Amino acid sequence: MIKAAAEVYFLEHPHETLPGDLKALLGRARDYSSRRNEIAHGIVQRATIYSDTRYGYYLFPPDYASNKLNIALLHALAVETALSPRYMYSSAEIGRFEERFCSELIPKADEILHEIVRTILLRYETRRAVRTG
Repeated sequence: MIKAAAEVYFLEHPHETLPGDLKALLGRARDYSSRRNEIAHGIVQRATIYSDTRYGYYLFPPDYASNKLNIALLHALAVETALSPRYMYSSAEIGRFEERFCSELIPKADEILHEIVRTILLRYETRRAVRTG
């Protein structure tokens, strides 16, 4: 919705850098949106990581999220299959998502939105001065 509104706005009010900045911001937000959905719909399960014999609790995709599961063949004849998750987040990894979101996305969004509002107010004041002028 923001993308569509921005396209219309910038057609009528061209700006040198804001369209590109906003497009990049929306792309990053889309990436974070995917992580948010994984976290919100994930299921916590105990798991053992055999490569270094660690075990703990991790966030996995739910079994019904087929787009988040890889089908791995267990036998050469494909007699049996198992679903392996495309992600397995620890609490530390989820914490890093939150840190990056707060340090990267929010300040950039704030900067871009302030610039858009400043641009709109400047154009409004210019039109008002011309009308009353």
